[in-house]
Amino acid sequence: MSDRAKTITVSIPDDMCAPLDYVCGLQEVTPSELALELLSDHLESERQKRWSEIFAYGQQRARELGIRPEDVERLVEEYRAEVRASQQ
Repeated sequence: MSDRAKTITVSIPDDMCAPLDYVCGLQEVTPSELALELLSDHLESERQKRWSEIFAYGQQRARELGIRPEDVERLVEEYRAEVRASQQ
């Protein structure tokens, strides 16, 4: 993690304060450390979800276009050759 950090304030309902303190005590972390861990886990989960959606879209488009896995390397190389040719 970066040495730089931004302080934010988060409000929680009164009835969550005691359970939060209890969990932090059990895990020997501060509320900030727990929040950072949970936020990091959530952001990683969202990142993985987004990549899954991107891969699913790519697989769907490949099926629609009749592109098989063994075609991908050739198609990428053909595309790169076209780009190189257009830059000359």
